[in-house]
Amino acid sequence: MVKQKFIKSRKVYQLTFEVPPSELPAPEVKSLVVAGSFNGWSHSSHPFKQTKSGLFKATVELASPGLHHYRYLLNEKMWVNDWHAESYERNDHGEDNCIVNVREA
Repeated sequence: MVKQKFIKSRKVYQLTFEVPPSELPAPEVKSLVVAGSFNGWSHSSHPFKQTKSGLFKATVELASPGLHHYRYLLNEKMWVNDWHAESYERNDHGEDNCIVNVREA
């Protein structure tokens, strides 16, 4: 799930990605990262942190609105989709990327 808001004081769009452990296909989460068009599909720049309640959260800040593709990288080897994404689009590897539409404030 992605929550988005515009922070007027800094003029940035903030995306908060949230994943409950029950939606992950691995019993043990050693690492979880959000990678996408907004960070060059980096495997390390936006790691999730687990809250006390068990929810995994990651925050990304963007300078402009638009459509962005993303996926989650689990334990450095398994790509996982956000089952609450706004939409999906087939990628060059024959799998689906998640889409988030960052709307202009």
